[in-house]
Amino acid sequence: MKTKIRLIAILVLFPVLSIGVFPNYASGQTEISDWHDLDDIRNNLDGDYILMNDIDEQTDGYADYNSGEGWDPISPFTGSLNGDGFTISGLFIDRESGVIGFFGDLDDAVISDLGLVNADVTSTGNATGILAGRLLGNTNISNFHVTGSVATTGGVL
Repeated sequence: MKTKIRLIAILVLFPVLSIGVFPNYASGQTEISDWHDLDDIRNNLDGDYILMNDIDEQTDGYADYNSGEGWDPISPFTGSLNGDGFTISGLFIDRESGVIGFFGDLDDAVISDLGLVNADVTSTGNATGILAGRLLGNTNISNFHVTGSVATTGGVL
């Protein structure tokens, strides 16, 4: 009888432990650890993502996405990005037109616990920012900080 009770207790506790101890696994979030992973967000714009570490100029793929015209904005992003307290550093964008930022449009998206620091964004686009060019729908941004510079001649900043 004791064995059955223990087995039932383990089966009941396992889902609780899975959610509490392994939250990324339980929630199905796609892990982001370098610039290539960030770029892959554009392949699933309504996905659920989580940063696993700081991403900066030393992180794999930086030169691929931050030279020439720089980062190509992800748009329209309708998913969620949990920074988990980490930062994306050194974002560079120098584009002529469009909706410009790390994300072009955030539309009903959720961005949380993220820093976007030391960004350099220049554009003639009509909607330019560091995190996003435009916020649409019910986009929710919480516990977010940004540093850097934005220069535009296109209008909305």
